[in-house]
Amino acid sequence: MSQCKQCGNQTDNPVFCSRSCSASFNNHKLNGRKTGRKRSIVYCKACGSVVDKTRRTFCSDCISSHVVMTPKGVYIKIQNAKKKDVMTNDTQRHRKIRHHAQKVAREHGLLKSCLNCNYSLYVESCHRKPIKDFDDDALVSEINHPSNLVGLCPNCHWEFDHGFLALKN
Repeated sequence: MSQCKQCGNQTDNPVFCSRSCSASFNNHKLNGRKTGRKRSIVYCKACGSVVDKTRRTFCSDCISSHVVMTPKGVYIKIQNAKKKDVMTNDTQRHRKIRHHAQKVAREHGLLKSCLNCNYSLYVESCHRKPIKDFDDDALVSEINHPSNLVGLCPNCHWEFDHGFLALKN
């Protein structure tokens, strides 16, 4: 009789008492160290810090601050990017700027109710000065400055965009 290397029970087998103990020993511990596939350390593409979840390419801080890649392949925070760096070539050229504007407006409490009619069930962020009127070298932080954003319901937003509504303030 001998002792099982995994659990220490008495066994007729010279090494392990069962297949389960053999698998546990061989797959998890070998010479006092863990075996199997080692987790590789993943670094954030934007800031270089260690990423906490292995399937991500950006850390939590960079994800929350909306990191974008410039045409030169450099990752920067969207508020520090220029308009030409975040524009796309599809039908929604300014979608990244609008998405960031929604975040800024929400943070500054502009989306509580419509500025014009006080409707509060669904409020969109609207630019007082349109995105297209800004120069291509304008910073996104300038375009999405809280003084350039207002919260409007969809109907008032459409009326403002088509020149049927003049905003207060």
